[in-house]
Amino acid sequence: SSVAIYLGRDFLNRAFGDDSTETAESFLSRFELETGRNLSRSGSETYDARFRMFDDVFTRDDSVYIEVERSEFDETNGALRFVFRLR
Repeated sequence: SSVAIYLGRDFLNRAFGDDSTETAESFLSRFELETGRNLSRSGSETYDARFRMFDDVFTRDDSVYIEVERSEFDETNGALRFVFRLR
């Protein structure tokens, strides 16, 4: 069970980082929020929230994001996005 705890902590540290000054990136620096780009059918503002979970998973310079949006159709959608940068 101590191995599972160690692996779980390692996963959480990789995913969410450490907000100490020694860490290159904090949680907030990997979080993006965009609101008011459009209006939904009911008149509410739409929003897009994006959190970069991991970098360099499959190739160098790739990223994995968790995304949530409130669409123009008053629907909340979620996605796991893999971004590959081609050279």
